Amino acid sequence: MENTKKRLFFILLIIAGIKLFLVSNMAVPANGVLRHDDTLFVRLAMNILSGNWLGPYDENTLIKGAFYPLFLAFNFLLGLPLLLTQQLFFIFAGLVFLHIVSQFTKSTIVLAAVFAFYLFLPLLTEIKLTHVIRDNVYVSETVLLFSSMFGLILFKNYKWAVFTGISLAMLWLTREEGLWVVPSLAAAYFVMLSQVRNSGGPAILKTLPILALPIVILMAFSMIISHMNEAHYGIYVVNELKQKSFLRAYGALTRVKPGEWKPRAPFQFSTLEEISKKSSAFAPVGNRLKKLKPLWPLKEDQDEIPGQYFLWMLREAAAHEGYHQSALSASQFYEHLAGELNDLCDKKVLNCGPQSESLAPPFRAEYIYKFPGTFYQLAAATVTIASLPVVSDTELSTGDEQWLSLFQTITGNRLSPSEKQLQVNYSVSGWAFKKNSPPLEIKLKSANEKPCPYQITSFGRAEGADVVTVFNDPSAKWSRFRVETQYGQFCSIGFYDSSAALVAEIPLDVPSVNIQQHIHIYDDSVKMYIDNSASGFAYEKSETVTNYIPRLKHILLDIISKSYKTIFPYLCLAALLCYLIRLFKFREYTALFWFNTIAVVGIVSRLTFISILHVMSFPSFYTRIFAPATLLLCLFIPLSVMDILTKRHRIDDTNGTADV
Repeated sequence: MENTKKRLFFILLIIAGIKLFLVSNMAVPANGVLRHDDTLFVRLAMNILSGNWLGPYDENTLIKGAFYPLFLAFNFLLGLPLLLTQQLFFIFAGLVFLHIVSQFTKSTIVLAAVFAFYLFLPLLTEIKLTHVIRDNVYVSETVLLFSSMFGLILFKNYKWAVFTGISLAMLWLTREEGLWVVPSLAAAYFVMLSQVRNSGGPAILKTLPILALPIVILMAFSMIISHMNEAHYGIYVVNELKQKSFLRAYGALTRVKPGEWKPRAPFQFSTLEEISKKSSAFAPVGNRLKKLKPLWPLKEDQDEIPGQYFLWMLREAAAHEGYHQSALSASQFYEHLAGELNDLCDKKVLNCGPQSESLAPPFRAEYIYKFPGTFYQLAAATVTIASLPVVSDTELSTGDEQWLSLFQTITGNRLSPSEKQLQVNYSVSGWAFKKNSPPLEIKLKSANEKPCPYQITSFGRAEGADVVTVFNDPSAKWSRFRVETQYGQFCSIGFYDSSAALVAEIPLDVPSVNIQQHIHIYDDSVKMYIDNSASGFAYEKSETVTNYIPRLKHILLDIISKSYKTIFPYLCLAALLCYLIRLFKFREYTALFWFNTIAVVGIVSRLTFISILHVMSFPSFYTRIFAPATLLLCLFIPLSVMDILTKRHRIDDTNGTADV
């Protein structure tokens, strides 16, 4: 037995070592301009390390959970690169899950296979999850929480209750939507109570404190954060997104009915003007919102404010008007604004819907009709791992030297090069023509309509006899083109007709495999197709890379990602069939069956939350958003298959051990 444990230990060590080796060249794409995400977390961590809690107060200081800045500060004290620490956290979560699996099989091969299957799931190698964002640890926290719930059911002791409570607190204080795990936690508690209900009063009384402990720990950590915020900022709150005064003000604004409803747009500039005329409290903020419009990715004639922007724009506008000089003054302003707006609504001065104290927009019947289709699409994206995650340094670091230096210091990680350090060569070839028009002129343009600082380095045009034959149109005679350029992010190749009108556009900052889907054609008489596109790096001479090992790592990670994308849906289907067979045919509810049920509840709950978010508020089809559901599928697959293939497992009600 001892030799078996040693053999398993060395096998797991080798698997973890291979994973760490493959991701060892990953770089952090530092973004010194995202003041609501990357830059905010780095700033908060810096203040924590300075002994100043979260630092000077502004509209963003208390807007997000405190755990990730604390994690960054802890990582700085460890002296490890951030991406390495996050991978180690992911490995640790996998080992906890493997400990649960080991209660049902002692096979070294099975345990090693389960660990490898979990560890190489290509989520933390996806480029967005190499940013300095909290989603990097959220996936590991999800695995830890569910694994600890499984352990709590198996062993029913205070050690696992404490572990469950700490895992729950970490997840709850990282992001604001922790409610999605409550159904799974309730299911775990139901299973435990069901196990002891026939054992008499003493067993139930012994179990209740164990069940209460995780909730007590969560409340204790929340109280600590709230007390820290009260001591430094004067308000007792975990974060301001959950503050009642702000929720009342946000709900009061969004309850005002717009002239024309638009999906995922809780607020419109036309509504803004109407409210500003009748609300003295909102008028200064409303005027400031209009001035802020050019600073956000909104079109000049765009009336609606998308859900992903409105909250931040509102707080920024209030800050510009001096309402965020302190957390207390901000709270008082939002309370006053909510009271005035709700009073105007109640008096019918404004045309409003029901009163609300939520970030969710007013309910509409359209949401019901759109929900099933959205849920299905999100479920499919989760099962198929929709966005192919490949480790890459193609996303450049942005920001001034001071911020990049701070990113480097806080993360301790290699940063992706900035545009000043790296030139990116891009080539694209294909054909394009406009009916009854001379050959189109090709220029490099910026996607934000400002002059692009980079120039086309090589341009060639050739006869398109084949295109003429296919379309039977002599306008296609000189339709074939080839463009090579050095470009910055957000540049495009523009195609112009004889009147100098932009008729088509090809963005250059999208993966080459998807470029055909991202072509923008503004004139119906234009025909276009891309035969080939490629991008590559050309470092400055002082930074020339001669080591082929990093490239080999990228290739291997790419192969792993594509392999998962191919096999993962089939594994999910097989696991679901095993689960349904256990549920409807065998009708023998084992420990593994209950674990799988808790995981299924978590998957459905997460996808339901994201679907509601997507339908009502803002687009949510992002890998980092549904990654927790994908991770739960990664737990569900081996547990469900094991439940069918291994012998019956029983949880002993008296001592809480698994009968293997």
